[in-house]
Amino acid sequence: MKLVRLFTAGNVDDGKSTLIGRLLLDSGAVSTDIIHGLTKSKGQGDEEGVIDLAFLTDGLRSERALGITIDVAYKYFSTQKNKYIIADTPGHWEYTRNMFTGASLCDVAIILIDVTIGITEQTKRHALIVSLLGVNQVVFAINKMDLKQYAEAVFEAIKIDLITLSEELKINTPTILPMSALKGENVVAKSTFLSWFSGPTLFDYLENTVHHQEHKNELLRFQVQYLIHSDGLIGYAGRIEHGVLRIGQEVLVVATGEQKCIQNIIYNNQSVHLAKAGMCVSIYFDNQTELERGDVVSAITFPPKIGNRFAATICWMSEISSDLKMEYVLQIGAIKVLAKLVIIHEKCIKNRNISDDLLLNDIANVVIETQNDIVFDRYEDAKATGSFILIDTDLCTTVAAGIIS
Repeated sequence: MKLVRLFTAGNVDDGKSTLIGRLLLDSGAVSTDIIHGLTKSKGQGDEEGVIDLAFLTDGLRSERALGITIDVAYKYFSTQKNKYIIADTPGHWEYTRNMFTGASLCDVAIILIDVTIGITEQTKRHALIVSLLGVNQVVFAINKMDLKQYAEAVFEAIKIDLITLSEELKINTPTILPMSALKGENVVAKSTFLSWFSGPTLFDYLENTVHHQEHKNELLRFQVQYLIHSDGLIGYAGRIEHGVLRIGQEVLVVATGEQKCIQNIIYNNQSVHLAKAGMCVSIYFDNQTELERGDVVSAITFPPKIGNRFAATICWMSEISSDLKMEYVLQIGAIKVLAKLVIIHEKCIKNRNISDDLLLNDIANVVIETQNDIVFDRYEDAKATGSFILIDTDLCTTVAAGIIS
């Protein structure tokens, strides 16, 4: 069973939360007690017995009061084929940072377009973020087709513009499909109103077309979180971010350049022969070595990079503007090191205020220099060791999230 991470993006009121609610409801992922609790009754200005689909994802009280999604809401459901994690990201321009964060670890992007409005600046902004993050499975869902009487000509006109936009942003072969999330047309079940469309429903696409990013066979990344001392032995606990660990496997301790053989792997207090990505384990080597928190174990044939300077794309998340003179804490997993922004190139996405510094929700290509050498990857090679955050040393708040290019 595959784990598929996907997120939705689009303008305010394009129907993102309604779409996810429809997907959860029609795929059978919502229990009857929740359905009963969200069914509208008379007196609310709506038809009796209608499910309020958006409330399945808009879980925060402030969101319900405002009628918008202001943070990233996550939902989980399973089918016979796949497990899904859905991130419902904000549509407001002011929450670009939330969308960047929600999209950074996803396999599939679903960008909604209101058929009555068409492509907007926010659509272009979201598509650019998808392109920058390297999400290579993109769905443009042209929603609210019922408001245009399911007209094929209206869909085709927007589709042509989306293909042009995708070519400009180097988004390869996006899937473009019509739907009505509110009415349930072409979300899970085929729509009789859209019989002219020969492509898949959104659910069919997710179930049968989506694939994981294929990493090189030799990719392995295990980062030490803490040390375990027991009976004269030293174990190294951490999470396998990429790849597979096996007893008897020869691996590279990146910081020291030593090659070690894995003697034992402990998972859930039991010795196992093999452990895969996503599992938190403790590993023991055939002879003692002194590792530290943040040290990385990799395959011998495909090690990460070591250095103190790299190019990156970052999204600025602080209301305090960037400062090239200021030191920040850069964190990659368990690695923490002082760092500076040394170059800010042209911004990919600009705050509405014009400034050479980075302002809230700006996205830019930068160069970062760390106080000491660190272990890192290109984001496209290994997301876990190719992404990072910057932390204000005085306020202890996250000021930026980034990916290494």
